[in-house]
Amino acid sequence: MGSRLAIKFWGTRGIIPSPRKSTAIYGGNTSCIEVIAGSNPIIVDAGFGICHLGETFPEAQPLEVHILFTHLHWDHIQGLPFFNPIYFPETHLHLHSPLPITTLKSELDILFDGSYSPFRGIDKMPAKITFHQIESNYNVSGLDVSFIELQHSLSSTDNTPCYGYKFEETISAKKVAIITDHEAYKSPTNQKVINFITGSDLIVHDGQYTHEEYQDKKGWGHSSMDEAINNISAANGQHGILTHHAPHRNDDELDQLQRNLQNKHPEASFEFAKEHMLYEVNFKSKKTG
Repeated sequence: MGSRLAIKFWGTRGIIPSPRKSTAIYGGNTSCIEVIAGSNPIIVDAGFGICHLGETFPEAQPLEVHILFTHLHWDHIQGLPFFNPIYFPETHLHLHSPLPITTLKSELDILFDGSYSPFRGIDKMPAKITFHQIESNYNVSGLDVSFIELQHSLSSTDNTPCYGYKFEETISAKKVAIITDHEAYKSPTNQKVINFITGSDLIVHDGQYTHEEYQDKKGWGHSSMDEAINNISAANGQHGILTHHAPHRNDDELDQLQRNLQNKHPEASFEFAKEHMLYEVNFKSKKTG
């Protein structure tokens, strides 16, 4: 019998935070997903959701934390300076990306340079911080990790790629794929993404726009909900979770979209990500604290 594999959302929102009463169920914090598999925390992205996750860790105890970055846009990194364990001298914080270590460090250090927050640099934080470049045959705290470059449209001034991840529990071969900030229109790149996530037990996929909204947002680097569901179905995913919710979208609207999309895609198994929801790899979900 293999080890446990689950994910928990601490931030489900894209672009900017939108915490308010009408977003309390699906969440208003920017991107952060915890991958739960062993004793050491594994986190994908450090939007403002990571601040709440950080509050769950006790101080003055040895702690080893791994954070993997899909890319370095603001809504995926802005919470890092306010992640409690970065202030604990007992913490060893591992920061991972397929980007070169020098690029990852210099881009993240902007958050700590005194312009955006009252710090003197990421190297001056109390925690021990180690940077890692993710390569093939990579393992993080007992999970095999693979990555793929996504279809994230880039402006002429932004040449930083965006990556999707797949986590495999080595004993049971259970797999979780996380594909965010991906534009899933038909293309050779999107087909590679489908191939990459095929057979995953749980697929997290960007689904920021409705079909109608996407017509004016092509090239913005995010999928329509229909495209996300089509990718999940094409990959024979057991269950899909749509995330990176648009900032303006409230809980009632997401509830209605779930009903409409389920009628449109009756054979698909999917739902919208909810903050503080724990999703086991067998895709049974339950609300946690």
